[in-house]
Amino acid sequence: MQIEHAAPLPDRRLRVRVRQWMDLLSAAVMAGATVATAYSAYQSSLWNSEQAIHHARYTTAVIRTAKLSNLAMQRTGVLSRAPQGGH
Repeated sequence: MQIEHAAPLPDRRLRVRVRQWMDLLSAAVMAGATVATAYSAYQSSLWNSEQAIHHARYTTAVIRTAKLSNLAMQRTGVLSRAPQGGH
């Protein structure tokens, strides 16, 4: 079994300093990812509400179209059964 000798003092300080910078950089990247995730969720909620508005308009248009189509069929059916000759 080998015993590791302690690194000279300047090397240890450099390693500690590099480690501190890596920790700081890691924390900054994780904070950035957290902010990006929160912003993405916010944008998603905005688009979901926009989608709901358009879906409601679509449903209203479909219902209105169905009513008008039904009314047109009723009127054409009534007109086609009307007596000929003006009596």
